[in-house]
Amino acid sequence: MIDPNLPVIIQTDASETAGGAVLLQKENDKLTPRGYYSYTFTPTERRWQSMVAKEAMVIRKAIEHFKRDIKMVNPNWITIQTDNQTLVNMIRKPAQYEGEVQMAKYRTMNYYVEHIKGENNVLADALSRELKAKNNPVDKLDRILVEIVDNDAITAQLKNS
Repeated sequence: MIDPNLPVIIQTDASETAGGAVLLQKENDKLTPRGYYSYTFTPTERRWQSMVAKEAMVIRKAIEHFKRDIKMVNPNWITIQTDNQTLVNMIRKPAQYEGEVQMAKYRTMNYYVEHIKGENNVLADALSRELKAKNNPVDKLDRILVEIVDNDAITAQLKNS
């Protein structure tokens, strides 16, 4: 459950085949996951050559997915983190690029977009990977997320970010 009195961080990532995001809040110097989002790209989207466009689309979809939660929080307290430095630069200094349409309406909002090192973006990265489980992929995703959250090394990375 979102605490409307705490800032929100949305970490996002895209791979060639999918995108993922995690909604976090910092409590007592610890990042606590509040929600997860994963999206498998359509065949057309998979053919996009630009990772910037894919990353921009994941940010847009994550904001839409979490909008019910983040509308309770002061917009000045919302930070979007992506490991795509090029996209961060383009959002901060708008230019013509193929993902610009994806982000145009979010430039007018007060969200702060910042770069996060890929090694510190573990949850969103895991959610951006296509699962190839033959049996129930949802169960496999649940096991992966539990393993990630329970892994001490990863928890330490989240605490330090």
